[in-house]
Amino acid sequence: MKSVTVVRNEKDAKTFSSKRNTLTNWYVDADPPKGEARYYLRVVQADGNMAWSSPVWVTVE
Repeated sequence: MKSVTVVRNEKDAKTFSSKRNTLTNWYVDADPPKGEARYYLRVVQADGNMAWSSPVWVTVE
């Protein structure tokens, strides 16, 4: 694995790098937008192939 990026509303929020096959980490959005936001993960493998998670919608009132 090369990297895992947290994407919020189509913009990169945080990227974690890894040289291993697994990655364990935490992400807390310190400045979440009011209303609805969409989050998902984008994974880049060492060989350049990519994968995406299913999105999660979060609503902040």
